[in-house]
Amino acid sequence: MRVQCGVTRLGDETIMLVRIAESVIPKNEGTTVVPWLQETPAGWQVTTREFWHNDPAYDFSDPRLITYKADPAIVYLTSLSHLRVARSGNGVDFVVDTQPLIFPDNGYETFGCEDARITEIEGAFYINYSAVSSKGICTALAVTKDFTSVERLGLIFCPDNRDVCLFPEKVGGKYLALHRPAPKHFGKPEIWLASSNDLLHWGQHQHLLGTSQDPWDALKLGGRRSHVENDKRLAANLPRGRRGSTLCPGCHAARFGRSYPYSRQIAGSLVATASALRALRIL
Repeated sequence: MRVQCGVTRLGDETIMLVRIAESVIPKNEGTTVVPWLQETPAGWQVTTREFWHNDPAYDFSDPRLITYKADPAIVYLTSLSHLRVARSGNGVDFVVDTQPLIFPDNGYETFGCEDARITEIEGAFYINYSAVSSKGICTALAVTKDFTSVERLGLIFCPDNRDVCLFPEKVGGKYLALHRPAPKHFGKPEIWLASSNDLLHWGQHQHLLGTSQDPWDALKLGGRRSHVENDKRLAANLPRGRRGSTLCPGCHAARFGRSYPYSRQIAGSLVATASALRALRIL
C-alpha cells in the first residue's frame, strides 16, 4: 500500500481513498514480472510479462519501472495500482475495504490508477485521479455518493497532467480546477487554472502559480486541495513543492476579479518528519 490518498468525511466516518500498488512475485530468480492491463475479446484483463535481468535491451536500475534502452519512452511499471476505500470512526485507525472502488479497466489505465483527490460538490463526491498508461498520465473523473458504488465520467485532462484540484464551489458561475501540465521542451511543472460549465469540458486555461528561487518549490509545483471563501472571493489551495526528492506542502491564496486571479500570497512551507508519518496507522 502507498499512502497517496484523497480524504473526506461521509456522515460519522473519515474516508480515505488510498492507492494500492500490487507487484508480482517472480517464480524465477533473476527476473522481474510486470503486471499490466491488456485488451481481450472478453474485455480488459490483467496480464503479466517476465523480464530477465541479464537482457541487455532493458534498464533495470529503477525498481519502479523497466526501461527499453533503445527508446526510453517505452517503459513497463513493476506494479499495477488501483484505488480502495479506507474507513475510520476516529480519524486515526482505518479499516481498508476488501474490494477496490476504482480498478483499471480501459486503455488509459493499463499501468494503473493513482493519486486520488476527493471534492464534495453539490451533494456528490467527485474523485479525480491519475490514469497511467504508455500513452502518458491523464486525469480521469468519477463520482459517488456513498463510496460503495462509483460512476466513471472519463478523462478531463490529457497527458501529461497531474495534481488536479477541483474547487468545491463555483466562482463567477463556473467550476474551477487547478492542474499541473508537465512541459517537455520549455518551462517547469507548475500550477495552471481552468474553468468549466459541467466539470467535464475544461478551457480558459491560465498560468496561476510558478516555481521560485526558494528551495522548497524550485523544482516543480502542484496543487493538492482547494477552498473558496465566497464573501471575500478568495480561492486558496495547498500546493506541493519539491526540493530534491522531498515534497513540501505550502499555502497559496489568490483573490479573483471578474474573470481571473490578480494577486497571490505564499505562506511558509512544511517538511514531513519520520515521526509524523509513523503517526498515521492503517489497519
